[in-house]
Amino acid sequence: MSVMSRKPSGRPGLWAAACLVSAMLAGCSASTSDVGVYLAGDIQNAYGYCPSIEVDVVGLTDAEKMRFLAYDVDKYFTPPAQFRKSLGAVTLKFSEDSMRAQKIPDNAEAWKRWEDKGAKYIGVISNLPIITEPGEGVTDPRKLIIDMHDGFMVDSSAHYVEVGGSGIIELKKEPETETEPEEAK
Repeated sequence: MSVMSRKPSGRPGLWAAACLVSAMLAGCSASTSDVGVYLAGDIQNAYGYCPSIEVDVVGLTDAEKMRFLAYDVDKYFTPPAQFRKSLGAVTLKFSEDSMRAQKIPDNAEAWKRWEDKGAKYIGVISNLPIITEPGEGVTDPRKLIIDMHDGFMVDSSAHYVEVGGSGIIELKKEPETETEPEEAK
């Protein structure tokens, strides 16, 4: 019999307080974050067409963040892509036929997986064709790290990311476009 299933004797106030704290802690563990991924209007101008693009969004621990930043983007997307598989990324796909923004909603299963492993960052990486090679010591513009600021995956916020001809950037506010929610994975 669990502690919570036993009825206390003589202390109903203490029991009520324990139940309230338990309910609050259970509510705090669910993510209220979401990530929207958008294609920039300049993407067709940069390439002359809209290339087929995969964008991976993943929760990262401190150790994974360091490896993610150092990892070659082209190698990351090349099969068998062991590092990519190990991260548990959510892959969003864009093409000439599907350029609409996509969102990983706060109820997606991925948030729970990332939170369970202790992720503190959101990594965004795309197989966007590179126009110019980044210089020595410069992070590849096809990667972005979003710090979840409070040291936990859950920071009760929304993040907006734009993939364009110059790479991936975080936006301060949501662009005015239609979005397609990603299936809760």
